[in-house]
Amino acid sequence: MNTPVLSARNVHKHFLAGHGETIQAVNDVSLDVVENEFICIVGPSGCGKSTFLRMAAGLESLSQGEILYRNQPVRAPRREIGMVFQEYSLLPWRTVRDNVSLGPEIAGRSRAERDAVAREYLALVNLGDFASAMPHELSGGMRQRVAIARALANKPDVLLMDEPFGALDAHTRILLQRELLRIREHHKTTIVFVTHGVDEAVYLADRVVVMTPRPGRIRTVLPVDIPRPRDRADPAYARLTAAILDMLDTETAAPATAKEEESCPSQASM
Repeated sequence: MNTPVLSARNVHKHFLAGHGETIQAVNDVSLDVVENEFICIVGPSGCGKSTFLRMAAGLESLSQGEILYRNQPVRAPRREIGMVFQEYSLLPWRTVRDNVSLGPEIAGRSRAERDAVAREYLALVNLGDFASAMPHELSGGMRQRVAIARALANKPDVLLMDEPFGALDAHTRILLQRELLRIREHHKTTIVFVTHGVDEAVYLADRVVVMTPRPGRIRTVLPVDIPRPRDRADPAYARLTAAILDMLDTETAAPATAKEEESCPSQASM
């Protein structure tokens, strides 16, 4: 295997709950992601998928273990690692153009340079005609494309995506899955993508990481040896989807207590 771009080594994450209780969210996760790979992570709700992604982005501390970007520890957000959230997280007072150019603006680039970057990436996501629009004037799918363009405008080496299409209707989700693969082919970006959708994972991924219920461990990592573009009617596609669903069905998570839900709100969407 090629040298990893992103590596997790025996990663653990604990949260302190009410009355001094400790909740283990992620348990001994190790994973290597190589150059230009598309990894999808699936697992039951609450298994720590989003927490793991936030740790990889440098947004959440680790309780134990390490996450490395090209052999350098990730302890804080860094320019080489971009993040796209399920919530569109656009700044409502900025135009589409100014949302996309936020990273270059923070980096101190001139207005002309920022506008050129925004034009390039808005064209990439087919939103060039909406540069002057405000976020509230766009549909959900369009807002998520703006969020992807904004992340790509920083030219990240690794793009982390936390259920970016989870709030969209089925048809828009399928359209954006195709769009994401087209963009990825254009940019050769390494992607780690968290999803609840097994079908989505099989459609997008080079490998699918299947996690157990909390405390989240990696149950297995499955290669998706189905040629692209993938056909959902392909029997091999259906067999792999069914196999992953069966793995998830055989794992039953213990229900979270009311205290756990109240003390660990950041896990609610994992």
